Amino acid sequence: MYTHVYEPEGAQDLFCVLFFTVLVDVCQRTGKRDRSRNHCYFCDEVVLQIPRHMARQHSVVPEVSAVLCKGKGTKERKMGFLRLRNLGNFKHNVAVLETGSGTLHVCKRSSTKHADAEDYLPCVHCFAFYGRGQLWRHVLKCPFNENKGKTSDDVRVQNKAGRVSCCAASELLLDGSLLRESPELSPEFKAFVLDRMHKDRVRSVASGDPLVVNFGTVLLKRLGPHRAVDIQQRMRQLARLLQAVNAADGVTEPLTLTQLLAGRHFDTVIEAVHRVAELSVDSTGRRVYRKPSLAGKLGHSLKKCAQLKLGLAIRQSDLVMEQEANAFLYLHNADWQDNVTSVCSVTVKLSKMNKVVELPDRNDLDKLKHYQVSRMQQLTRIVAESPQYAPWRELSELALSRLTLFKQAPRW
Repeated sequence: MYTHVYEPEGAQDLFCVLFFTVLVDVCQRTGKRDRSRNHCYFCDEVVLQIPRHMARQHSVVPEVSAVLCKGKGTKERKMGFLRLRNLGNFKHNVAVLETGSGTLHVCKRSSTKHADAEDYLPCVHCFAFYGRGQLWRHVLKCPFNENKGKTSDDVRVQNKAGRVSCCAASELLLDGSLLRESPELSPEFKAFVLDRMHKDRVRSVASGDPLVVNFGTVLLKRLGPHRAVDIQQRMRQLARLLQAVNAADGVTEPLTLTQLLAGRHFDTVIEAVHRVAELSVDSTGRRVYRKPSLAGKLGHSLKKCAQLKLGLAIRQSDLVMEQEANAFLYLHNADWQDNVTSVCSVTVKLSKMNKVVELPDRNDLDKLKHYQVSRMQQLTRIVAESPQYAPWRELSELALSRLTLFKQAPRW
């Protein structure tokens, strides 16, 4: 076993570090079959056989009764109990990571070495914990991954960028599970993000929405205070989107971002993105955005917020919230490309095609050449008389720029 050092929020200000113990169970190879004990999703009891425990103790629960209605031995029944088992272990692992004490229940355990708790992440499809280095392989074959049979997705996950994005999505799911529905503002987040944000109506909407605040808190933890301006921008973009949704005709009651990230509101989100990014039709009949970068950033932010909502729903055992988050993520993966991303790509492509490239004037080039030659002669005399690093560095940079300019204009 190992000891995991956990530094709580604000520990640097208090000059103290608290020590907790988080253990990762290790697989013990024996002659008998390794029978792992799992955690119940509803009563948190450690049991040996999840199907038998669910049938005896929780048969009246709607989620369990829906699985029990399937025929014995069918694939649907096995998959249903597998999902309930993984959700129970996921809920237990989140509690362990939150308290900083206990044993993580991982899907694949090492038989030779003890791993660190930070080396394990949950699968975004089945919620089972795997090592960072093996997670992408599991995603390709996960029985709950609806895109596992598509070649394009397989290629995307197998490359390095796909593996990094796979781990990033899992980290975001885990961060959402560790958050609370009503977040408590940390002094660092309040000082670097909220207090420095421009005080207007958009700031009030951003600071008043719990999911937007949670999103900013996660970004601050990942990016650090030096990226506080970027975090403020992402939060304000979501707030402007909320304003556009609530200002539309037919909206009787203001919606929060948590309520908005549901399958039934996906079309409303698309229309709001079109209004915020100022969708129009050009002379050729193509749809273009006046602000294509805003639409692209909103797509990334909304997906991350939906993953945070999914983690929060699992933590609270809220089946309705979980179904809403999964529905929005499914529609985002299926329809966002056609409705928003393709329009952004066309807008950027047309702007590059129609951009006027101004060539430098001959008089300006003559002035630049004259300055380079005269300054290089002056620095050469200085370096020859008293060799120093600063003039030598400037001379080398001027020589490089002179060679570059000579390469562009060989007649010089």
